[in-house]
Amino acid sequence: MRWPAGRGGVERRGVVILALALAIGELGACSVDSAGMGVETIDDPSLAGGPMSPRSGPTDPAHSSDRGDGGIRDTTVHGGHHTTGMGCDEVEDCQDGVDNNCDGKIDCQDPQCTPDYQCAPNPPPGWVAFAFSESVRSDCPSGYVSSTDIVVNPRAETATCECQCASRARASCVDGDGRVYSTSSPGSVVCPESESFRFQGRQGACIDTDASEAVVLASFARITPLTPVHACIAVPRRVDVQSVEARLGRLCAALPNSSAGGCSKAAACVPIAREHYSRCVKSDGVVDCPTGYPQRYAAADSVKDTRGCTDCRCESTATCDKQALAVYGDTECSGDKMTFSATGVCGPTGAQTPVRFRSYRYAAEVKNEGCNKTGGGESVGTVSLVHEMTICCQ
Repeated sequence: MRWPAGRGGVERRGVVILALALAIGELGACSVDSAGMGVETIDDPSLAGGPMSPRSGPTDPAHSSDRGDGGIRDTTVHGGHHTTGMGCDEVEDCQDGVDNNCDGKIDCQDPQCTPDYQCAPNPPPGWVAFAFSESVRSDCPSGYVSSTDIVVNPRAETATCECQCASRARASCVDGDGRVYSTSSPGSVVCPESESFRFQGRQGACIDTDASEAVVLASFARITPLTPVHACIAVPRRVDVQSVEARLGRLCAALPNSSAGGCSKAAACVPIAREHYSRCVKSDGVVDCPTGYPQRYAAADSVKDTRGCTDCRCESTATCDKQALAVYGDTECSGDKMTFSATGVCGPTGAQTPVRFRSYRYAAEVKNEGCNKTGGGESVGTVSLVHEMTICCQ
């Protein structure tokens, strides 16, 4: 088409251009440069797809225009994010898989992200990524949440037990009660089943029978000996249970990633774990580390310690010798006496006639006094981990 020459032709050409701009309003609002009759596009998403509306003036804080260089640059605030006239954010979101600031670089590729983010391989199946601190429980690094305190590489020795037995007091062979089984019939060689007299040791003291009539021992009798009295105890009983050695660490869960974020398909753009933390993977139980994660840590939520020592058992080695019962005709253990061995065996007393007595004294000697360990003092128990886990780091 040829345009008529002269000012009128120019005016008609401007009208046609303006009409075309109005017809394609979905591409943006237009303004006419009266001087050059050119058409300028106002990149305002709020005007796309609708009728032309006037440009916002200086009084609209959400929309400003800068023509200092002869062009148009619009900046609009949408939902708290600063966007350029092309609908781009000024700040890159480093974990959404989108080129937010329209610089052609996504997440970890964007210079805005590289100081604080890095491409990290996705955890293998059955493993979860965490920021891990082996021995410090400081605040989680930026981009990590939900801290969990753990014990790392716990180590414990078995309990050391030592048991020694000792006497509580000297052993005695003259304490307790004894029995005399004797028949009162002369010539009898059988000891009766029922006792005829009960005596007491009382540390070898003289004992009055307190009987209205004298006690009689015939020609055969069985006198039961007193058993040794000896208390043995475990002294000292030593138990050495060393403390569990473990480092007090912390796990911080990573925020989920929606895409590779400018990384390879097998990786994701993640926050860099700084200071005391490293980015590692965790799996429940005791397992081998996956490929690419050579550093292995055994960890758990807590430790259960049941270590200890069994109780020491002791027994006395004391025995009694020369056990005998001396009997007297009076009540004060004076004068003539007759002595009978206390063996617990029925046998002749050696008396030609029945012996009558009103007091007695029991005597014996202690032999082999001492205490022996018969058992106990063994190490028992273990250190077990509550909710055991494996942590592997690059």
